[in-house]
Amino acid sequence: MASQNQSKRTQEWRAQKEAEWAVVDEDWNTFPKLPGAHLLWHKASRKKWELKSKNGPLWAVLTTPLDTDGCGVTVGTTEYVVRQDGRANYKSKQYQSRHVQVLDSSGSSVMSWTGGHYRSTAGTRFMLSGGRQLTFPVRRHGRSTLMSAIEEGGSGASLITYRMERGTMTLLAPKHSLGQIFSVEIVVSPDGLSVPDVALLVALTSHLPWFYGMVLTTPLYT
Repeated sequence: MASQNQSKRTQEWRAQKEAEWAVVDEDWNTFPKLPGAHLLWHKASRKKWELKSKNGPLWAVLTTPLDTDGCGVTVGTTEYVVRQDGRANYKSKQYQSRHVQVLDSSGSSVMSWTGGHYRSTAGTRFMLSGGRQLTFPVRRHGRSTLMSAIEEGGSGASLITYRMERGTMTLLAPKHSLGQIFSVEIVVSPDGLSVPDVALLVALTSHLPWFYGMVLTTPLYT
């Protein structure tokens, strides 16, 4: 009897997970049809990356990798600097307790974040001006990996959706330690377009080091 009950619970768990995985796969496949601004990173030079929408306009420029303290991000004519009080390496034990400030040209903080995505925890939390806070849950099944920017206390709808694609070579993405190649696509929803400093937010959350942690956040289901 005990073995039968265990088998039934296993079957129910499997059925629930298969339903969840089917939703992830469908959302991954329909990503190109999402409403909003569709963005991609392009490498402009050895130390310069440009975040552009698919129809051309420039959103932001990144001059050094985000895992480097003091990296620069330019949005329009405004330059921002990222300052970290903990190690940025996603493998370090201090990664989830770090605190990162984003400063404008006057030295004022415009947004910040704490923690990081590592192992089984999507622990990154962004604090925006006005007290708004965002979290970044990850969903994954097989080759389908999605991350969302969700406002705490909001409707639960994704303001920004990120899709990772494996096996696609881009000038931006180096090889992961597992020898795989990654690229990142971003869609800012119509509601997300009204978020203050959204271009800066997207630039900070979509650069490659984030997605190393993103891969480690959830197990690879097949």
